[in-house]
Amino acid sequence: MTQSFSSRTTKLLVDPERTGGPRRFIDYSELSISEKTDVASGATPAATVPSLTDTVYIPELNLSSTSGLPGTPTTLSGAYYVPKTPYNYCLSTSSNSISCVSGTGSTFMSSNAGTIPSGVSLTIPTWTANGAFYVIAYSRTTVVPSLSFKVT
Repeated sequence: MTQSFSSRTTKLLVDPERTGGPRRFIDYSELSISEKTDVASGATPAATVPSLTDTVYIPELNLSSTSGLPGTPTTLSGAYYVPKTPYNYCLSTSSNSISCVSGTGSTFMSSNAGTIPSGVSLTIPTWTANGAFYVIAYSRTTVVPSLSFKVT
């Protein structure tokens, strides 16, 4: 008896726990698995081996501090951004949408190597209430990375 499996989905994330940096995908559009079962000799599986393709860069964001009083500055750093591209950043009430706290928005231009340039910082406004917020970086209307920031 021969059973065959063929997949219509073409990519599988290799390292789903990784939050920043290059991520690898297996392209298994050509993956097919055939299993031959012979009653006398048992099963002998055979499969084509998928190849690693498509490195996708997921920007990472780091903060010099992740909590502080109103008026506290925090310095941003990170890598894996599209080189020489403008990004916006702010203190936000949401980790995945652009909901900037008034007066916290600014812009940086990623370096030739795709990093956040030194000296990029964000100061928590003095009128900000205590609570959980996020420092987000975004391009156009898409939040790229975000990190929690607790105003104490």
